[in-house]
Amino acid sequence: MGAESDDHDEYQEEQYSSSSAKIYVHDSKIVLPPLGVSTQTHDPWRSRGRTISPLNSKYRCWEASMVMLAAYSVWFYPFEIAFLDTSHHGELYLVDTITDLFFIADIALTFFVAYIDSKTNMMVYDPRRIAKRYLSTWFLMDVASTIPYHFLYHLFTGKQQFWLCYSLLGLFRFWRLVRVEHLFKRLEKNIKFNYFAVRCFRLSCVALFSAHCAACLFFLLAEENHGGRTWIDDIAKYGDETSIWLRYTVAVYWSVTTMTTVGYGDLRAENTRERIFITGYMLFNLGLTAYLIGNMTDLVVESARRTMEYRKSIEVASTFVNRNCLPRRLEEQVLAYMSLRFQAERLNQQRLIEELPKSIRRKVCRHLFLPSVQQVYLFKGVSLGTLMSLVSGMRAEYMPSREEVILRNERPDEVYIIVSGEVEISWLDGELTRLSLESLSSGDMFGEVDALCGKPQRFTYRTKVLSQVLQLKTTTLLEAMRSNHDDSVVIVKNFLHVSITLSLMTITNNAFDPIRFSPVYLWLFSLFFFNCGIHHTIQLQHYKMSSKILKNYGMVPFPDNELDEEETKITANSYSLLFLASLGNAFFLEELLKEGLDPNIGGSKGKTPLVYVISINNQHKIHYSMLVSVWYKDPV
Repeated sequence: MGAESDDHDEYQEEQYSSSSAKIYVHDSKIVLPPLGVSTQTHDPWRSRGRTISPLNSKYRCWEASMVMLAAYSVWFYPFEIAFLDTSHHGELYLVDTITDLFFIADIALTFFVAYIDSKTNMMVYDPRRIAKRYLSTWFLMDVASTIPYHFLYHLFTGKQQFWLCYSLLGLFRFWRLVRVEHLFKRLEKNIKFNYFAVRCFRLSCVALFSAHCAACLFFLLAEENHGGRTWIDDIAKYGDETSIWLRYTVAVYWSVTTMTTVGYGDLRAENTRERIFITGYMLFNLGLTAYLIGNMTDLVVESARRTMEYRKSIEVASTFVNRNCLPRRLEEQVLAYMSLRFQAERLNQQRLIEELPKSIRRKVCRHLFLPSVQQVYLFKGVSLGTLMSLVSGMRAEYMPSREEVILRNERPDEVYIIVSGEVEISWLDGELTRLSLESLSSGDMFGEVDALCGKPQRFTYRTKVLSQVLQLKTTTLLEAMRSNHDDSVVIVKNFLHVSITLSLMTITNNAFDPIRFSPVYLWLFSLFFFNCGIHHTIQLQHYKMSSKILKNYGMVPFPDNELDEEETKITANSYSLLFLASLGNAFFLEELLKEGLDPNIGGSKGKTPLVYVISINNQHKIHYSMLVSVWYKDPV
């Protein structure tokens, strides 16, 4: 019940925090409260009274709409003053007026939008402080960029045509580009968008907008020079009769050729004012070109950096192999490992998991590893709490093909669970002949027999293909077994279930040596009778598992709950004898008898190990005379 309650609480917590977590992930501005400030006094997402939080979703939508209007106004205004006469385009004047009204409303709204204090990093909701800060910073520029200069000029002069100086006053609208810049910064930090694509789009917009503005201003200079020679006069066909879009195309053509430093010379300055403008434009292009080339170079170098690092690591490994004349097979293993390590470091999964706080790491491990752990035979029936303690201590690793995970005669300190791939179990006969015994696939585990016994490994485990395995420290497994008695009983029962095969082998032929038999015969014997792996069959034959697990760890695993409080006073080793008798495990009964355990131990109901042997015989259809013969053998 405790585990289920914890799971329910975790689920509710995930649902409660999912929305705010998404905002934090996709938001470029994270507000960190000062130390010692509680969430009741520091909640950046909640609006207070008439004050609006800048992180409010509705205000973010308003900001997005204002960015679109700002992009329209700063792009269309230079084209309007250079190529269009607003007196003949009343619909354009109406659109400009509506746009200005939106920005006037935004100025009024800004007086009620909270801000983040740069000194305390806290959200300020005081209307007086908000108004004071806005008036002392960007208020004047916002007003200047919103004043309808054309309307005021017509109101005071009665004329429709703008003078050049009044037209240039409208360039204050370029102040609205600050909103567009902030949008691009948020997009660059938002992981939902590709950084390279956003950055390239931003640089392209800068270049195109610069060329557009230069073309409009250069054409405006020619239009304002009444009676003098201009750059348009060099080409007769570009007169007042030509269309607006054709004149705009010619101006953009000049602007782009000048920006790219091509300068064919077919369009050139014809008066002093045009020469001054072109000189300033070329100086501006020096900085713009440096900005564009620098940013593009940085993007290209960053995209190629990982490739160069990979090539260098492979070249270093190849040089090491060739210099030391390593064999071909070993060379392939070294290069495969270096390549796999590079890919794993690029994913950076394990490092990220380790950097997460314990609560989040626990949930991540549960989502990633728990389904694979629940499929393993050793943990069938184990409680979720114990499984979570095991999963939290697991580590995922990728193993290249033909990689020795565990070597023969090695003392393993980890247990491995195969998530994907295939692992081969082999036996080396005289260091020359490799005898393949069995192949393990997804959902299987290996190393648990040797880890629990504390004995050196008798076989070599080698990957056949690229495999992903979960590594579990033996100490973590044993601590989990000691901390939960009921789960330790389940684990031991699952573990000892594979030893029933050994009981039959011991009964059938006491001199049986599994290494002398054909691997195919052993595998078929295990498959048809008890569906257990051949590596368990061989290894358990050579280890005294009952005395190591049941005796050393002092567990009392009894399956049918027939022991009362009076029987709990008997030693754990005696209970081990009763437990194995209840399983019908002749091989381990013999091993415990050799250890000197009392064969006459009995419970309060009078059941002795022999009674359990006879009763289990009827359930599993095993001839009881075989078990009895083992029971009455001299245990010494």
